[in-house]
Amino acid sequence: DAILIKAGVYRERFWIRSSGAPERPIIVGPFGDGEVIIDASEKISGWQNYKDKIYKAPCPFKPNAVVLDEKPLFPEFSLEKVNENKWFYDDKNKIIYVYFPQGDPLSHDIGVISDDEYQDGVFINNASYVIFYGITVRFAAGHGISVLGNYNRIEKCNLKFNGKAGVSIWSYADTKGE
Repeated sequence: DAILIKAGVYRERFWIRSSGAPERPIIVGPFGDGEVIIDASEKISGWQNYKDKIYKAPCPFKPNAVVLDEKPLFPEFSLEKVNENKWFYDDKNKIIYVYFPQGDPLSHDIGVISDDEYQDGVFINNASYVIFYGITVRFAAGHGISVLGNYNRIEKCNLKFNGKAGVSIWSYADTKGE
């Protein structure tokens, strides 16, 4: 089987739970009409201007990092000190504050990465003979791609701004004859 994904940003986590075979692997890749991005972050909406170029929005989870237009921002520990390239999270009220250089949050690409180290972007779970290629995976709190199985391949993927690591690979022990 082949899963070819049309170009676009997919704000979701991607799980593969089926195995291919040595002569017929499962292939997951782009359709060929542009970049495919799997964005594992939760969308933050409801942005309102707080003051100047600082905007606030409800954020039900504790963020670990914020990336704005491909640039990681620095966490600040008080709202009063938030300025260019910084963000703050009000844990009590569950509100995130971010400095947006052009002002309007809708004109920016933003990823708010949660503090959940088990939130992988792509999880090849208990599957073997899978080829995953040519896809961008970003903003996962855990691994960009996590693999549990044998004879799997990750090829030509762009892994960025993921919490723990780009790729984590776990294989089953070969117990034949032991």
